[in-house]
Amino acid sequence: MKRTAITLVAAAAAFLLFLFAAGIAIGTAAFASPADSTEGSEGESSKLKISDAALTWGINAESGSGAYLPGSCNFLSAGVAGDNGGSSLWPNDAEKRGLFKAKDGNVEILRPTEDGKAQPITWDNKCQTPEGKRVNTSGVNSGNYVQFSGGKGEVDTVANTGTIQWEGSFTLVYYSGYTYWSVSNPKLEVKNGKGKLTGTFSGYGTDMEDLEKWEKLNPVEGTIADFENNTVELDKNGFTVTPDYEGIDSGQPDQNKEKEGWGSFPKSWVDFNVLTGQTQYWYTSGGAADVRKKPSPLSVSFTGTPIVPEQPSTDSQQPKPKPDTGGDSEEKPGSTPSEEKKPSKTPKGSDATLFWAINKESSAGGFAPGTCNFLSAGVSPDSGGAVVWDAPGKLYKPTDGNVKIEKPDASGKFHTATWQNKCDDRYGGRVVAADKNSHHESRLNMGAGSIDFEDGGITASWDGGFTIVFYSGMTYWSVADPKLTVTQDGKGELTGTASGYGADMDDLSKWEKLKSETITLATFSGLDVGKAVKDGGFTVTPDYLGVEYNAGDGITPQDRTGSEWGSFPKSFVDFNVKTGQSSYWYSSGGIADARKPALPLTVAFDNSFEPPAPEPAKPGQSAAGAGATGSTVPGSSTVGGSGVGGPGAAGSGSGPGALPQNPSAQPADVEDKTAFAATAAEARRSEGMGSISAKSWGLGGATAAAGIAATVGIGWLLRRNIGLDPSTWT
Repeated sequence: MKRTAITLVAAAAAFLLFLFAAGIAIGTAAFASPADSTEGSEGESSKLKISDAALTWGINAESGSGAYLPGSCNFLSAGVAGDNGGSSLWPNDAEKRGLFKAKDGNVEILRPTEDGKAQPITWDNKCQTPEGKRVNTSGVNSGNYVQFSGGKGEVDTVANTGTIQWEGSFTLVYYSGYTYWSVSNPKLEVKNGKGKLTGTFSGYGTDMEDLEKWEKLNPVEGTIADFENNTVELDKNGFTVTPDYEGIDSGQPDQNKEKEGWGSFPKSWVDFNVLTGQTQYWYTSGGAADVRKKPSPLSVSFTGTPIVPEQPSTDSQQPKPKPDTGGDSEEKPGSTPSEEKKPSKTPKGSDATLFWAINKESSAGGFAPGTCNFLSAGVSPDSGGAVVWDAPGKLYKPTDGNVKIEKPDASGKFHTATWQNKCDDRYGGRVVAADKNSHHESRLNMGAGSIDFEDGGITASWDGGFTIVFYSGMTYWSVADPKLTVTQDGKGELTGTASGYGADMDDLSKWEKLKSETITLATFSGLDVGKAVKDGGFTVTPDYLGVEYNAGDGITPQDRTGSEWGSFPKSFVDFNVKTGQSSYWYSSGGIADARKPALPLTVAFDNSFEPPAPEPAKPGQSAAGAGATGSTVPGSSTVGGSGVGGPGAAGSGSGPGALPQNPSAQPADVEDKTAFAATAAEARRSEGMGSISAKSWGLGGATAAAGIAATVGIGWLLRRNIGLDPSTWT
């Protein structure tokens, strides 16, 4: 019995030990299960099946900004835009023609409202800010963006990996239709936070050198955005990332890699736009538009509720200006007058001649394709609006009384200009805005001036006037009865009575006669008066380099970062704020800045003194390359200033030769702000971007196949191929 009891106790103990051990095992297993289950759950939950992803992107600020062609803008359109038949403004019935769409299938173009909400783009608001104001080329844009819906794929938020495909297209429209192309069926591929967005590119090709060119381009697969430098961070809702740009090489020889933040859109994106004419708009090219080229943040939502990223700021950083002491006659920094020398005689005369080419921009190609800038003799009357002059006679005159406009031939000899050759260089080639050295070298020849040498100085005056015409007549103003005053210490000032007509790119119907006023045309210092009297004349380079101009509200600010920054006299620029030409007379950060410095002016006291013609340049090379440092008139008093040659022969700032010519330069950054409004007659249509045929612009009395087309970079077609900016009109 006792033995049996012991056996039972042992068995019970063994059973309890078994249960205890089993309990531990069970407990351990039960305790471990949640962890194991959680691990599996997390792995599964990080993988998401996507059925309605939304892709939202504003491309960049430039794609919603004003364009350098007056009255036009850049905007987005849903779907693949149809063939407009040529490089021209989209007509008011663009929607009926299958060109413009606010929505197309899974794609919609939206824009912010004033209170921060979203609204569809319309034909009427496409060129407006959220507040309803007109967009411009100074950083004011519409904020429009494209939004794809219905994206399908799979992502792993833990691995930062995934693929999503969208169906649909959108079109990037520049210059209100002069150049456009489309992107279709974007596909996102990301692995470990790195990846890219690809799609199909299609569109139409144009060329600023041949404005009749218009061809359908073969579709190609390309990269829309890269995400190698900037990492994609996926979560359950989606992500926002800024596509790579800074430090990216475009593969284009004219990419500017000196600016802070230089960069480019993907190479395949840029390569395709070599064909569309928009090349320079997609990488830093050194112009004022560069600040608007960097890509906007791109957002993808996995939930179907779009994430709308903010548009990047386009505020450019201007260097701190030097104190503005005011006054047009202020000496340039560092200038020192020469030793005083009292003239040995004080003659008088009535046959003084003023020679002046103003600056290279005054004889350059206009940023509106097919147009140019030129001088006309006399004070031109009212044309009735901002229109291209179509014939000589009432408006254009090569001679008027004692005033003559002349230009050199291939040998450098000057002849009276004609209506037919006013836009041609000395070799017969048409000047182009995209080439910083292209200009026709026309100059003013104003004779029969009275001159006096009393009190050790020089005074001279002329009866008559001349007109400075930009864009073949769309904006112009005149100077009458110029007067020169030089003090005995060599400081001089040229003044005149300015008159003209006011235009405004933001109000295309504006055209008003301006009240005449006396302005300062040029100032200089350091002239050796005694030597000038002895030589019978002098050549001097007016002040420009280092001269400050403080632009008012709404006016393009002066750029003081380049080696050639400066300004014409304050009253000169102030008057041109009214004409619409203001930023053409001071450095504003665009490619045209190289043509803005004042050229040397010559005053001959009698017929025995005449400035020599510039050295002949080889065909294809601007005569600008023949200039030397300082003004150069052998045998006369000269004052070096901006490093340009004699009248009509402007060289670069330091040494023989100008900046190298860049025949492939394109318009995107050529100039920072258009200086004129579209024609009054076109105003109402331009507001709606009505059609303006390229053939409607008559130049030289003959039809110019140039219409307002392109831009300065397209480069305009676009100024900069017209591809306009610009530098751009950047």
